[in-house]
Amino acid sequence: MGTKATVLAIAIGTLPTLVIGAIAYSFANNSINKQFTQGQEAEAIGLLDKVNRYMLGRYGDIQVLSNLPFLTNSQVRQIIDPQEKRAILDRIIKAYKAYDSIAFFDLEGKVIVHLQANMLKTTKISSIFKTRLNKILQLLVSQKNQKVLVL
Repeated sequence: MGTKATVLAIAIGTLPTLVIGAIAYSFANNSINKQFTQGQEAEAIGLLDKVNRYMLGRYGDIQVLSNLPFLTNSQVRQIIDPQEKRAILDRIIKAYKAYDSIAFFDLEGKVIVHLQANMLKTTKISSIFKTRLNKILQLLVSQKNQKVLVL
């Protein structure tokens, strides 16, 4: 009877400690996992924000650059000589500091104006350009609202 009483006393003393320890471990483990996940989410959100700001900046640059008069107006394009066009691009590169070269192409893939000519291999760019242009010009009409989407 003494052995049974001893075992029972040990069980009564240790079981609550083991149960409380297991519960505490479970809570701590969940808390650590949650903190780790939240840290990863915060890091991903920060990276996403940086990428979005970068892309928004480049989109704005494209809007500004695509509206240069010598690109949008064929008469102005003919009046301005190539050196002056390159000088304009050079000033843009120095002002934006995000680019080390700029090139503009017509719809045939021919170079309108560019800086850093040694970087351009026009035959390769022309074939890539035409392939991309053909994909972009595929039109899809939405069945719901009949809006035209350009891909």
